[in-house]
Amino acid sequence: MKQPQNSKLTINQNDETLEIFFPLSGFRDYMAIVGFVSVIIVSFPIGLLAYGIYVSELQYKIICTLFSIPFLAVGVLFMWIFIGSFFSKSCIFIDSEKIIFTWKFLNSDINQPLVIHQQDIKQLKYEKRYESKNVYFNSLSDVSINYELIISTQTKEHSLSWLIPVKSVLSVAELEWLANKISNRLGLPIIRE
Repeated sequence: MKQPQNSKLTINQNDETLEIFFPLSGFRDYMAIVGFVSVIIVSFPIGLLAYGIYVSELQYKIICTLFSIPFLAVGVLFMWIFIGSFFSKSCIFIDSEKIIFTWKFLNSDINQPLVIHQQDIKQLKYEKRYESKNVYFNSLSDVSINYELIISTQTKEHSLSWLIPVKSVLSVAELEWLANKISNRLGLPIIRE
């Protein structure tokens, strides 16, 4: 199976390894809310600190400072998530022993990579999932079909959509091609459900 035209995936492949790089996810629906909430959360402690520094007495300055530190930390975390979604990349590395999922922010790892050893992999599933677009009216027009690639181990299932932003980045043809590529590398058949 050939890589679909206009595919955003980048592949580095040789006899021993397969590396799959996913494109930046860019702006998504929830990001406007995250950006707005982060601005509000960061504005509150900054205003509280300004009040504490310029208006109040010393004991109130200390209380305002201590009270605003947790809000400032949460606001910075929200800003990190918002900015990180524009500059973070995902990668799958497969060799003869393991599969490694990594996430990079400005070319540095942002958290511990997920490592799955090949002897632990039980099956590779390609599932069709139905999701309701509207909670209140469950008619056929309110249902969307999403496909998911799942790597099952002895104890856990790892959905590719939880590990990387598949829905917002990949088309159905690209996901199908990716499933075949991983299946060929692992030597496991794809179970379609």
